[in-house]
Amino acid sequence: MDHGLCFIRSGEDLTPALCHIDKIKQSHLYGLFPEFKGRLRQSIIDQSIARLREMDAGVAQAVIATVPREWKVAPEACEAWAELISRRAVFVADNIQEWVDAAAPWFAS
Repeated sequence: MDHGLCFIRSGEDLTPALCHIDKIKQSHLYGLFPEFKGRLRQSIIDQSIARLREMDAGVAQAVIATVPREWKVAPEACEAWAELISRRAVFVADNIQEWVDAAAPWFAS
């Protein structure tokens, strides 16, 4: 899996535009495939929300600090990247339950 594509589209660069509000507040639910119908558990959702709430700018900055210098990511882009990660985590934590309920009506039953 190319985790780099979690933040940018193919062909894009890591720039300060990373923390654009459209990226932070993107509401598409990824990865809830029909094959997971019998595997999704409320406890997993609750644990995931709790983990997302642990993510803050400091944690994001620490992770981004491990990016190899050879990638030549500008400091401004690193700041925007950390902001995207931390603000996106809050947004997803606040909304994921609603998204799952809407996308998987079978889950609530």
